[in-house]
Amino acid sequence: MNKTITQYVLNNYFLNHTIDPNSIEIGYGETEKKIRIVNNSDDFFNNVSNKLDENKPIWDSWNNVRIPFLFSENIVEEIISINEDQSVTIHYDLISCIFYFLSGWQELDKDKADQYGRFPFKNSLQYKLKFIELPVVNYYYSILSKAICLAYGLEKVEPNLRDKNFITFVSHDIDKCQSGWIQDAFSEVKRKNYFSAAGIITKRLFQKDHWFNFSRILEFEKKRGILSTFFFIPRKEFHPGVKQANADYRLNSKKFESVLTKIRKSDSEVGLHGSLGSGLDEIQMKEDVQSFPSRVVGNRYHFLMYRIDRMASILDHCSISYDNSVYFAEHVGFRHSTCTPFYLYDFSKNQMSKVIEIPLIIMDGTLQHSKYMGVPISEMLDACKKTIDEVHKFNGILSILWHNNYYSDYKYADWENILGGILDYAQSKNTTYMSGEKIMKELNRRKK
Repeated sequence: MNKTITQYVLNNYFLNHTIDPNSIEIGYGETEKKIRIVNNSDDFFNNVSNKLDENKPIWDSWNNVRIPFLFSENIVEEIISINEDQSVTIHYDLISCIFYFLSGWQELDKDKADQYGRFPFKNSLQYKLKFIELPVVNYYYSILSKAICLAYGLEKVEPNLRDKNFITFVSHDIDKCQSGWIQDAFSEVKRKNYFSAAGIITKRLFQKDHWFNFSRILEFEKKRGILSTFFFIPRKEFHPGVKQANADYRLNSKKFESVLTKIRKSDSEVGLHGSLGSGLDEIQMKEDVQSFPSRVVGNRYHFLMYRIDRMASILDHCSISYDNSVYFAEHVGFRHSTCTPFYLYDFSKNQMSKVIEIPLIIMDGTLQHSKYMGVPISEMLDACKKTIDEVHKFNGILSILWHNNYYSDYKYADWENILGGILDYAQSKNTTYMSGEKIMKELNRRKK
């Protein structure tokens, strides 16, 4: 698999950097190329049941940051060296390190899956070695960029989206927008705000649910110049064996026809929130895609319910261009250890997929739920700053999920302000806002 792995890793590097791949020579485990990367992984990736020993990674410093290197026995004297023939050697096995994280190799261990087939944060290398907030793949990329500069006399290898500084991709999962009155009213009763609770119930009698707030969200974003993505679930029924529900609305109703039109007219995007089970069932996923009145290019799975060994194949066969599901709900940060887009790996064919993953970085519920980070409201911005700084450092994409119900005056009061604080911090670093669809257009334009 060495050639397949090498090509997959390099294709992802070139996706995010401007250099012409035909202008440089990179050899993996070879000694005659201009740039030589050592191969220490042997036949590790020939068997999907092979597991990495969590005690094996070596920690070394690059750009004054300690990062883990896999498949190495000892710390090297220098990470990059220039040889007598002016070729350059990278002494850590970057190809295997990058493939391990981008492909999601650790998630193939089905013994570590939860009751819904998902791979939990607590079983990840990022959790065990405490580097969930470090996009280590981007540090590996920077090592490769340095080696290219040394070998070819270049000053710098520019990131692909360099003129955008870094991108903030705001999105919304629309799970519930017609039954929010139940939770809002109950929340007000708990606070002994009985008149307020009565008012919420009365409004609902006139078909006015506080969570049916698309105009409010679009107005919030218009003031900030944000083009966002709204992910809709096309199924209303419950999924067998999963307590979590699908939507509380019917996407094909007249009511939603006007909602989708309004979103598109604002130049924001309508995307698919793949229904429960669609991450495992290609037929169901195709039906979900076909439920929309016009083509959708992006997906995020509801309940983040997918399996990495089937994800790329299903999305590819359903003509989805990009996905935005890769994220550990338990902690903000980098599930595949990167803040830049990458091609998913298709384990069913052992090759690179055409589908691009835009990794999710921050989710509202991660900060709010006590079983996840459970951060006090006053500390939520600080809990995100380190992660935002890392995205900014590498000209990455700060992908933020803020559910529609978190734009609220009742149960989730203050959460619109929390998002505002996070966006203010990103704007202080001169971010550019794009929907997932706009990001894809930008990437495709630059690949030509």
